[in-house]
Amino acid sequence: MKLQRQLGLALLIQGFGVVATFLVSVVISRRFGPEGQGYFSTYRSWIDLISVLGLFGFSQALTFHINAGRISPRRAAGLIARYGLALAVLLVLVGTFGGAYLAQVTALSLRDVWLMFACALAMVLHGLFRAVALSNSSPLLFNLITASPGLICLPLIFFLGIGNDFTILPQLLMWSFVCAALLASAEVGRTAGFGLREGGALGADCRILMKEGAWSFIPAITTTIVPALTFWMLARAAGSHIEAGYFGMSLLFLNAMVTALNMVAPVLYNHWSKKGNGAAAQAEYEKLALGCSLLGMLALPLGWLALPPMISLVFGASFAPAGASALCFIGASFFWLHNRILPPMLMAQGRHQSVAYANIVRSVFIVLAILVLRPTSARDIALCWVAGEVCCFGYMAYCLKNIFSCSYGRLIGLPSALHT
Repeated sequence: MKLQRQLGLALLIQGFGVVATFLVSVVISRRFGPEGQGYFSTYRSWIDLISVLGLFGFSQALTFHINAGRISPRRAAGLIARYGLALAVLLVLVGTFGGAYLAQVTALSLRDVWLMFACALAMVLHGLFRAVALSNSSPLLFNLITASPGLICLPLIFFLGIGNDFTILPQLLMWSFVCAALLASAEVGRTAGFGLREGGALGADCRILMKEGAWSFIPAITTTIVPALTFWMLARAAGSHIEAGYFGMSLLFLNAMVTALNMVAPVLYNHWSKKGNGAAAQAEYEKLALGCSLLGMLALPLGWLALPPMISLVFGASFAPAGASALCFIGASFFWLHNRILPPMLMAQGRHQSVAYANIVRSVFIVLAILVLRPTSARDIALCWVAGEVCCFGYMAYCLKNIFSCSYGRLIGLPSALHT
């Protein structure tokens, strides 16, 4: 299937999942207010952090090795099943001996800590089986698997959340991720089967994936540490989850802005990393870069006009203070958009480490800014995030410029007459 059709199908199918995820936040905000939204965002940030630790970049490494013919989908599926079992045992041990401490640090109940571990394990399995499906299943089924968590979560929260407070959200999240993981595993089992006895020992198989996986793990872990620290700091500084709710709502607008590129990034990486796509990949990248630049320039005036009434209309008047932080994100959309297409291109060129270093630069800058300045409002935290994103863009653009031996203008899609 041509790249254009793959991208179109990804946007169409996964778009339903994105809409469902957005509606989940709208339902939570309307039903539970800023405090409930803040609790949900904080809890989800901890799940994301633990799941990234569990994935260790293996999903990207699996895609790379399957495409290169170094590992079969059947063997990969068996490896995932064995790895999932080992990870489950590890999480049980951590919960048994460290669950009470984690509950104290995260200000969660012990029950919610166990549910958090269950969610993270399901997310890890979903992510790994999804990587196999990317290379082995039809694009339609792959995109359905990708969109499944949001599609499952929406009806659960909409119907089962009635008459309850926001502490029921961890249970509903757990069931949605478990169902999504089962769906992904069923598809991989149907197309590839589970080669449980293929390959070597689990440790040896994992080491095969660690070279590429480590360089994908570093940007992922640095990216997820920042939201977890952000929500944790806001909750501690304010003594409640209200400011975290404002910031979480602002992130919804940021995610909505970059969602399309997030959805197609795996497809781009899968396409650009195949042999013989070098010149065509560079031309395709430049077209995408031009679109990102144009959208980035249009976002600020549109956001300035549309954000305030949109926030009150969709989320309620209680979320009006979130407009300042949301506008910070929208105003810097140029950098966020470009930072979604730079990583797949760099990784397709074998420069996984460049993406890792760029994300380290961003995360270290944001963490230091938060720890030194100790911001207490969603707007001040958003400004720290914007500054970190600019640093990340500068580093990745510099690396890709050296690979292509071109000008910075070409990297952002400017016509040749404007940068020669």
